[in-house]
Amino acid sequence: MISSFESNALALVVQGGGRVVKTLGDSVMFVSDHAVKAATIGLTLAEVFEDETLGVPPVHVGIAYGPALTRAGDVFGAAVNIASRATSVARPNTVVIDRGLAEVLAEDSRFALRKLRPQRVRGYENLQVDVRRLAAADAAGACSCI
Repeated sequence: MISSFESNALALVVQGGGRVVKTLGDSVMFVSDHAVKAATIGLTLAEVFEDETLGVPPVHVGIAYGPALTRAGDVFGAAVNIASRATSVARPNTVVIDRGLAEVLAEDSRFALRKLRPQRVRGYENLQVDVRRLAAADAAGACSCI
């Protein structure tokens, strides 16, 4: 199951123009140099892994926009931590994004954003992450996803 998840996820990230930073068991961390590419990759992952015939559990996708430090192939920074926390509040086969990415995508008609109530997340004692559910605009009406 993990092997199937990793191989499919890695292929989808690369095809979408992202770079896989690392896999962490049943997780994959990726980066993109463009916000729209990152959002598209996230939506693609949620859509593809919704297919139960792949034999993997549903995915929870979190994406944050902002600067990050790259060191020895790994990526560090607040955006990395917020993306991880956004993943923890995402429902199965959905994408949760942070306020920064929502602001970048707000004018892009290819994406539908739905504001969620603020979430308290681990590691941020006083921070309430302002997250949005993201969906492809043409599927927004039928999608209960981010």
